[in-house]
Amino acid sequence: MADKFYGILYGEKFTDKEQTAYAVSHSLLSGGSLMGASVSPDTLVSFIKGRGFDGLIVSPEYGKTVMPLVSKTSPAARDVGAVDVIVKGADGKLYGDNTAIPAFAYLLGRVMRGELPRKCIILGNGPDANAVKYVLSSIEGARIDVVTVTEKGKNNFSNIINHADADLLVNTLGSMAALPFSFDYLPLLDAVIDLSFSPLTTPLMQAAKERGITAANGIPMVAARVKAANELFFGVEADDDILAPVEAAVFSSLMTVTLISTDESLARTVSPLLGEAVGKKSFDLADIFEKLYCKSLAEIKALSSPGSGELDRMLRVAVEWMKKRSGCIICIPSEVAEKPAYRESISAGGPIIGIVRPDEDVELLEGFCDILVQIPDAEHADVAVEAIRAELQI
Repeated sequence: MADKFYGILYGEKFTDKEQTAYAVSHSLLSGGSLMGASVSPDTLVSFIKGRGFDGLIVSPEYGKTVMPLVSKTSPAARDVGAVDVIVKGADGKLYGDNTAIPAFAYLLGRVMRGELPRKCIILGNGPDANAVKYVLSSIEGARIDVVTVTEKGKNNFSNIINHADADLLVNTLGSMAALPFSFDYLPLLDAVIDLSFSPLTTPLMQAAKERGITAANGIPMVAARVKAANELFFGVEADDDILAPVEAAVFSSLMTVTLISTDESLARTVSPLLGEAVGKKSFDLADIFEKLYCKSLAEIKALSSPGSGELDRMLRVAVEWMKKRSGCIICIPSEVAEKPAYRESISAGGPIIGIVRPDEDVELLEGFCDILVQIPDAEHADVAVEAIRAELQI
């Protein structure tokens, strides 16, 4: 493999988190590196025709564009209308296939646990949506009603109530800042699959979980796509059982761990030690806050007039900064925990850990944190690090 080039072809729409997910998956499944090939629409054709690669995973934004550039495609890829993996044969000719099909079939099986949906709503109509439709329509002996819903199409967010009998919803639109409709209109939903995973718990997943609906993000599908691509690259098939640890590793690499303590010296001491122990960068939000506003949080709090909302506005800016981070450790000031509105935004990236003293009143943190870890003082930060690693298995 040392003299082979296996890469991922992507453009501007491909995020850093997606690059990380694919790279980690490929490394664990093949033992090799997945080289990044960032190309613009203007250079895409020349890159493919140059054939300077042995195999490529293609991001969905280029799935349709690269299809005419390969010599042969699989029947499934032709049905879906997109290629998301390209393999160069010994004769130099390019073969294209679609790994989203087996990958979504795997994810569907994981989520539905052997049950089949009666009616599925698919949000979006791009290449991944077509792969989802292909899988649902190809299940032997099943007659699944599939409806595509887009923002402005015949079936859209405003009339989604027309499909109140749907029991599965799949989002292929990418990350949405907020749910564009109410789940009140879909009372029979049993499962929600969001092919996005940024944040790890998306607004769509959060809304589903609040109603007790099974929800999953797209990390298992990424791992399964890479597995299917590697099988084409190397000609060796593998069992799906190998995917569980890969998914866990991808999740861990993208997970942000948030630390908080009422005595801020505890969290501020634990944060860098935890980051060093698990190979993640650590940030102190209070320090970021001071860099943003050239004043400490305590100074701003003292200067803010009651009811002005100035402190809250500044905290919102800091929390928005946090939402854009992934795969790191962030220490947050206790003032953030006083604002219930921030809980969902912060927890979407991963767990919130409270660092407390044994005799401390933890009422405030209990309502904000997923896990509480006790240490007597900052000198025992290493004990907190080991406890957190054991709890999160990182």
